[in-house]
Amino acid sequence: SLFGLVLVLGLVVDHAIVIVENSHRLQATGLSKREAAIAATDEVVWPVFSATLTTIAAFLPLMILPGILGRFFRVIPLVVSVALVVSTIEAFTFLPLHFVEWGSLRSKQQSWFSLIEKWFSYIFKKLLRVKYYVVGGAFVLSIVVISLLGRVRQDLFSGEDYTYFFIDIELPVGTPRTKTNTFVNRFEEIILRTAEKGEVKSVSSVIGRSSAGGPLVSQNNVAQITVDLYELNAGRTRPISTVMDELQKACSTVPGAESVRFRRVRGGPPVDPPISIRFFGDTYEDLQAIAGKMKNKLRQYPELYNIKDNLEKGTPELRVVVNQEKAVKYGLSSSIIGLYLRAGFDGIVATRIFDDNENIDVIVLYRGGDISSINQMMQMKIPTSRDDQISLSALCSVQEKPVISTIKRVEGKREVTITAEAWDKKNIRRINKECRDVYEWEIKPTYPNVEFKAGGEFAEFSNILFQ
Repeated sequence: SLFGLVLVLGLVVDHAIVIVENSHRLQATGLSKREAAIAATDEVVWPVFSATLTTIAAFLPLMILPGILGRFFRVIPLVVSVALVVSTIEAFTFLPLHFVEWGSLRSKQQSWFSLIEKWFSYIFKKLLRVKYYVVGGAFVLSIVVISLLGRVRQDLFSGEDYTYFFIDIELPVGTPRTKTNTFVNRFEEIILRTAEKGEVKSVSSVIGRSSAGGPLVSQNNVAQITVDLYELNAGRTRPISTVMDELQKACSTVPGAESVRFRRVRGGPPVDPPISIRFFGDTYEDLQAIAGKMKNKLRQYPELYNIKDNLEKGTPELRVVVNQEKAVKYGLSSSIIGLYLRAGFDGIVATRIFDDNENIDVIVLYRGGDISSINQMMQMKIPTSRDDQISLSALCSVQEKPVISTIKRVEGKREVTITAEAWDKKNIRRINKECRDVYEWEIKPTYPNVEFKAGGEFAEFSNILFQ
């Protein structure tokens, strides 16, 4: 809201300037202050009103921007619109009254303003005598300024040097809470042993819960460590980025985690990391291979950390592949075998009974269906059309395969995003360019149907405005 007020400050005074100047002009023609104020307001009421509407029309579309950034910036067009409406009402009602009460023609200017006017006229006349040199110099200066734009570092919603940071830990799916706690204890020991004396104020851990910069997740295989440091120059001499870098390198020796993310506290709304590379394709197998190749490329840059993709792995699944030729030989099919498997694991609803105003399912479980391992499942007997039984292992094979828990699509194509944080952002443009070169020369020839897009902290703006 404060930024909106600063932005509209130069606009709200325009109404007053137009009306007061016009009133002053008409008063100089001989009209009284009252007559001049009324006539001047009548002359410019529609131009001023139209200028207000066009400015509001330019800002109001910002209120319908989607996403978190849309909610964050919504207050700006709201403040601008309200300020312009109130300013217009004040200019049409109270301002003419103020002019009548306070307005007067001045026979002579103040001495300080006359001195400024004198110097301005002198300098302006000198510049007019060499106007071609002035225009040429201004043009050269503009070229120099434009050429330097590439050196301007972008830092959207830069965070302060907070005294704490987070470590988000995710272990393989199915890890019990006790093992997660043991893993976190090893991290705590390394943190307290590695940090310099007087740097770490406290280390606190939460087992089974983690936000990871997004929604709160409650699972036994996740944890979040909060490392609180002393204030800079009050026991700590190094910046928080240096401390985080050292601790991350020390903790990287602990094996067994699916992902470990060191995360700083950021101000403003959530934005994309400095490095954000997106690939669009038709098959996840191709996207997984490309994501692995690109992550290996990003690991070559020492200023990058928290390199990861958004391929969320789910619980591994078992795929039972039926040998159709053998199944037909015994008078079976995939649907019949699947029915016996379902009856062996969960049972089949045979009927329902009504008791005490409640429907109760009667479930029939296949004999020998107490299956607790793959070997037991493969030894399960299935009746055949020959009035005998055959083991499942003679008809099927089992494949254990990891799966993706969430499939992300953009405009009908599957999408994977590789992101990375950066200790130093001065080389971000060069890194993005080199990643694009890797795509053009190494990835695109092998996967011609895969598209590439590089983003970053400003990616959400471009996604909102240009997609």
